[in-house]
Amino acid sequence: MKRLRKIINISLLFILVLVLGVGEYCGYILLSYKRIGDTSLDIESKANKEVLKTNETYNMATYNIGFGAYSQDFTFFLDTGYDKEGNETCGYYSKARSKEEVYFNVNGAKETIKSLDLDFALLQEVDIKSTRSYKINQNDIFKEELKDYDNVFS
Repeated sequence: MKRLRKIINISLLFILVLVLGVGEYCGYILLSYKRIGDTSLDIESKANKEVLKTNETYNMATYNIGFGAYSQDFTFFLDTGYDKEGNETCGYYSKARSKEEVYFNVNGAKETIKSLDLDFALLQEVDIKSTRSYKINQNDIFKEELKDYDNVFS
């Protein structure tokens, strides 16, 4: 009976420590959360200002460049899926594997956009100062090479 009581007390103490730890972590997350404020978007416009017309066809594409990390064998740590044999898989990486790979992938995305002859190119996950992409300013790369496009970065 004494031994059972000791086991119960240790178990309750463990649960109490666990609950307090989880509560402390949740409190920290809630109290330290800072929402990024609303910002005005500046349009970097070219001198040739064409007005969009109704009843016209425009070519556009959206492209998630995956912060320059997504080469063919890149696996993102939050992605899960199944391989050809039906085995469950999970991604591994949270950032690009190298600076050279970021440049290679961003330049490939840039060349793809250029080859499509688009009126609008909407790019996602373009980094400017991120550690996940080795602090390469990808927006500057796109602006330099796609000079005929207006640019809005957010």
